[in-house]
Amino acid sequence: TSMPPTTISRDELLKFDTILLDADGTLWEEDAPIPGAVDFVCALREAGKRIIIVSNNPNRSMDEYLSRIERMGFQGITEENVINPGIVMGTYFRDRPDYARQPVYLLGNEHVKNTLESIGNVCCFGTGPELERNSAQDLLMKPKAVVSSREPYLSYSKIMKAAYFLKRSEVEFLVTDEDFALPVPSPGTELPRSGHPSRIVQAASGRIPKVFGKPHKPMGDFLKKKGHINPEKTVMIGDRLETDIQFANENGFTSCLVLTGVHSLEDVKKAEQRGAKHLVPKHKRDCTICRISMSPSTISRNDVLEYETFLFDADGVLWMGDVPIPGAVDFVSTLQDIGKRIFLISNNPTKTMDQYMSKISRMGFRGFTHENVIHPGIVMASYFRDRQDYAEQPVYLLGTETLKATLESIGRVRCFGTGPDHFRDHSDSDFIYNMDFSPIPIAVVCSYDPHLSYPKIMKAANFLQRNDVEFLVTDEDYTFPGPFPGVVLPGSGSTSSCIRAVSGRTPL
Repeated sequence: TSMPPTTISRDELLKFDTILLDADGTLWEEDAPIPGAVDFVCALREAGKRIIIVSNNPNRSMDEYLSRIERMGFQGITEENVINPGIVMGTYFRDRPDYARQPVYLLGNEHVKNTLESIGNVCCFGTGPELERNSAQDLLMKPKAVVSSREPYLSYSKIMKAAYFLKRSEVEFLVTDEDFALPVPSPGTELPRSGHPSRIVQAASGRIPKVFGKPHKPMGDFLKKKGHINPEKTVMIGDRLETDIQFANENGFTSCLVLTGVHSLEDVKKAEQRGAKHLVPKHKRDCTICRISMSPSTISRNDVLEYETFLFDADGVLWMGDVPIPGAVDFVSTLQDIGKRIFLISNNPTKTMDQYMSKISRMGFRGFTHENVIHPGIVMASYFRDRQDYAEQPVYLLGTETLKATLESIGRVRCFGTGPDHFRDHSDSDFIYNMDFSPIPIAVVCSYDPHLSYPKIMKAANFLQRNDVEFLVTDEDYTFPGPFPGVVLPGSGSTSSCIRAVSGRTPL
């Protein structure tokens, strides 16, 4: 919304064969999908792209991952599409025969244990609360490796054991990931992640671990070798600079930052200023994931500056209901400040120009005049004004009083038919046989009509039996959002489709 430095266009995205997606902060936040993420993933799959969710969280079983993914509406995701450090580490064990059925001391939870044992064919010990009675027994073990992950039962005794085992140089020190904090629903609260036990054990043992999660090489090697992906045809999309973006940059993937999670464009700027090129994404976008690329097209800052005139839709683009879209006021102001022409092109003819101007001003947009606002009522009124045969002629209007005012003031026509028109005695017989067809209009105009009724439809259809009566429609929006979720209101398109069917005429 503030003309980000670079974007990734739809065409650019479709050049990639494989799309790597971070999970938390990119596809979902806690237990809710990021707005647009489900449609985004669906669009990529329909375009034949390979989707791989690359999470740094090894603390869920695969069944839990797939259940959560399906619950949030993502379709077509299988075990082959989900990678986490536990899977990568398990594969590392499996590919080394000397690890088969060997003991591994694990600072981690039961999910990590199950993953390592089922994939890696190792025997993990050390999970769960530390008990004094098994402390001495554990020290008799000779593990092949010490593995550190998120450990909810971390204790002094466990740290001491890990450091003791690592005194032997042949014992490998392996870490699932080095994420330091896990967000929780309570504001301002975070839970320690894998990075905390890892750093404590490093300090106590003096050993440097091999880390399997993003941004480190084992995860990248796993994707290239086991996943058979071509880095040049792969883009990584995520919300964290030091994991997702660094991972992409250091493993030869194209990097794209979304600002739906941890880091902002201000963080990118700080990384650039301190020369941390490995943290700078190739592509950036200050918007939700669905607007990155799978919209009809995207536009970069340089592309924007090439245009002289900008046509903006209103509802859903500049505002939603009576609230401006975040960033829209600043975006429009920026364009105005650099000399661009701005027009508001709305499909809503049910407001007067004064009502439009009041709403625009109330929401903080500046510099708008009657010349900058266009809607179908104005266009139709200009059509009437420019045709001398319409001067002071009757027009039958299925529409609102505000539209009537626009057509009469600009178009110099005389509208009739607005307001309620119902059977007086709940019987249609008198109405049918005594219909008043005067005056004969020069045109029938259809728009949003909250008083649409059988008599009105019948009158419009009968007027249109005459070929010299024009059939005009302001717009063909079939519905517009109602005041409550799940409620829609019939729009102009609903009215016009009914008149089309009854009259057999095609409107302008």
